[in-house]
Amino acid sequence: MKVEEQDLHDVVNRILATKPASLANDDFIDKMYDVIAADTSKRDIIRTVHISDIHMDLDYVPGTNAECDSL
Repeated sequence: MKVEEQDLHDVVNRILATKPASLANDDFIDKMYDVIAADTSKRDIIRTVHISDIHMDLDYVPGTNAECDSL
């Protein structure tokens, strides 16, 4: 396997060179929310739940310390 050293700045500049003009000023999120706020048409409401880090803890005891020192 060949490993080639790359300059981080060169990599970032290559990626940013293809950045669309609409994203150029890094204010596209603000503009997106302005467009959404100005749109008075009816939109469906979607409710979601995001659950992460699901795992079973067979040693769980309610009220115990949540800190785990065994890494």
